[in-house]
Amino acid sequence: MHIAVVDDEVIVQKRLQGALEKDGYRVDTYASGEGLLGALAETAYDLVFLDVILPGMGGMEVLRQLKARVPDTEVILITGQASLDAAVAAIKDGAFHYLSKPLKLEEIRNLTHLVQDRKRLLEENRQLKARLEPLEGFGEMIGVSPKMQEVFTVIRKVAPLNCSVIIQG
Repeated sequence: MHIAVVDDEVIVQKRLQGALEKDGYRVDTYASGEGLLGALAETAYDLVFLDVILPGMGGMEVLRQLKARVPDTEVILITGQASLDAAVAAIKDGAFHYLSKPLKLEEIRNLTHLVQDRKRLLEENRQLKARLEPLEGFGEMIGVSPKMQEVFTVIRKVAPLNCSVIIQG
């Protein structure tokens, strides 16, 4: 999983980068939201830890732009000035979670694992849908065997008729 840490405090960048790299993740750090947004043309991130208070463009604006460009990227906002209203606004704008400083590394690890599990489930879902898509069917019934294809042919023939039909097999 590829992670970005966006915080204007170098100590926060280094602390998160060290802990996450120790767990086997690839981590890039940025001191501004503009730096992250500029990197999106060349780099895709699965998860972004994003400070709310940043020089230049604020974290909430970065969140909105990031979700508009790459909606599958999960964002965890971090702030030293947590409030319930800000947390609700962040979630409405697409944030995965909202953390207050000082950061607890165990909480960071747990949230990272949750994001990883969510991404794995979404990918499995996409793969299953892709496997089901080419299957020939009728309504909610699906099947690929020659006998089922015959049943679907009969159903299509009699569907326009206003009568009861029994299909045995």
